[in-house]
Amino acid sequence: MNNYSKITFTMVRDFDVAPEEVFEVWINPDMIKKWFFTLEGTNKITRNTPGVGGSWEIVDHRNGKDYRAIGEYFEMNVLKN
Repeated sequence: MNNYSKITFTMVRDFDVAPEEVFEVWINPDMIKKWFFTLEGTNKITRNTPGVGGSWEIVDHRNGKDYRAIGEYFEMNVLKN
């Protein structure tokens, strides 16, 4: 039996940069982990397959436990300035 919980959310945030820059950071696995709960040195896995039907995964290891965040892309719109 697993102990997973399922949460669905929509993330909205304003950045003082061009939308294209935010998008590029989001699809880069090395950068996306900095936006989530990981700390330098605790991130074990970062995977990102952007695009409709794609997915992302981040696993962070702290105090002997793994914390896993996963998601799937249902829709992807690149906003232009």
